[in-house]
Amino acid sequence: MKKFFTVVGLAALFVTGSAVPAHASETPTTVQQEQKQEFTPYEAVQTVHDQKGTEAELKVDQYPSSNEEGQTYYQVEALDPSLIEQGEDGLLRTYHVYEDGRILVI
Repeated sequence: MKKFFTVVGLAALFVTGSAVPAHASETPTTVQQEQKQEFTPYEAVQTVHDQKGTEAELKVDQYPSSNEEGQTYYQVEALDPSLIEQGEDGLLRTYHVYEDGRILVI
């Protein structure tokens, strides 16, 4: 299975997707309510930024994963752009961010 990643800087977050209703009878309000109820990659990045106060660039899995207990989380990686420019992977730290605001450092 392929994993899709979004690289996130502090200035912008690019998350692909569409809020276009699948059916003509489905109203945008319904779609917005459904989207608001699910935990998004953007919220995971904001949680890391707010709780950890990191200035690193953050890369987040586009889709959530689940742990052994069935709890959903996003994997967020803190990256150092200067290390990437030097040819390294730039990975500083990896987090698992849960909807309830818990962050596990991996």
